Amino acid sequence: IGIIYESRPNVTSDAAALTLKSGSACVLRGGKEAFRSARAIVSALRLGLDEVGLPRAAISLVEDTTRESARVMMEAEGLIDLLIPRGGKGLIRACVEGAKGPCIQTGTGICHVYAHASCDPEKALRILYNAKTSRPSVCNACEAFLVDAAIAPTLLPRVYETLVSARLAKGDVPFVYERKTADLFVAAAAMGALAGGGDAAAVARLSEFARNLGLAFQHQDDALDGDSPYGTEGALALAEECTAVALAALDGLPGDASFLAALAKSLSGRRV
Repeated sequence: IGIIYESRPNVTSDAAALTLKSGSACVLRGGKEAFRSARAIVSALRLGLDEVGLPRAAISLVEDTTRESARVMMEAEGLIDLLIPRGGKGLIRACVEGAKGPCIQTGTGICHVYAHASCDPEKALRILYNAKTSRPSVCNACEAFLVDAAIAPTLLPRVYETLVSARLAKGDVPFVYERKTADLFVAAAAMGALAGGGDAAAVARLSEFARNLGLAFQHQDDALDGDSPYGTEGALALAEECTAVALAALDGLPGDASFLAALAKSLSGRRV
């Protein structure tokens, strides 16, 4: 099994362990930025192979980190039985398009951080800040933060403070981002509070509200950016339709959903 990955050295041990566990040998090709770490990991793994009497070649590391070595692996039909890319969209696309033999088209994934009701909030905030802001573009950056409804009303405002207000004060984020993110965090906190005291039907209604509110935001953004496949007016019309569906989902909810309704209604007039 050939595995082409980027610059996270832990993939070296993960990939080697999984392929070995499945009874296969692996040829690993990582990125140049972490090559020495990858080589040290493979050396350690080979010591383990020696101890249990398995051939060292069961775990091999390609020492050429240029694009040419990746191309050779993609075209090694008959030598590599299966190619697995592990990384971002560009790497996955290159392997799928260039592979001469079988290739698994992995997804880029959606990385979650989950805060349980019993979690240490200080630790949760530190983990989230690191996972989201240290390098937002990498494939293992946090993309979704799931919070137990029992602590959402108290934790989410602090998440907003950590991710937005503190960075805004340092000039790290523009105001338009701060405003939209603030609204969404407050909405999430309100939904968490309502869901925490509601039944399955209430949670389903809130999920429908959230889904359509998100779609409305997306259509609005596409219209403002001028890159919607439906055209500017079509995108605005879709945003209004999604807003109407979101508002309808709030009907009959127990508790005060007025803030959520006001947020949804504000979308229809947003033009900047």
